[in-house]
Amino acid sequence: IQKFSNSYGKYEDGNKLSYKEFQKHFDFHCPDQNIDFEKKIYPQMRKLAIDTIKSTFMRIDPNKNLHSFELFGYDFMVDENQKVWLIEVNTNPCLELSSSLLSRLIPALIENVVKIAIDPIFPAPEWVNS
Repeated sequence: IQKFSNSYGKYEDGNKLSYKEFQKHFDFHCPDQNIDFEKKIYPQMRKLAIDTIKSTFMRIDPNKNLHSFELFGYDFMVDENQKVWLIEVNTNPCLELSSSLLSRLIPALIENVVKIAIDPIFPAPEWVNS
């Protein structure tokens, strides 16, 4: 929905920032607050993600199907007090390469998902590795 806003992409490509770019934003706009993304923001994001999985994992796969996986997309917002808020969890996240950041992240994400969820079940034939 935000892509229909007149200000979409005004400040950053596709309204997306890497963690490093987000840290630079804090350093530039809030230098007196000394905000450390890795120590202050990321742990909150991680806790919210873990809490949502813990609270819903029995509903996600009530039949405990083996050899299945699901990819979720999390949307967060950070307020002026550096509190992270979970906006929504998407069960069908957009994998569109719509910005330079996503063009780098999404192919790596897909490769890692395959390594974690597919390769252990369907390993490459031995001749591939030799």
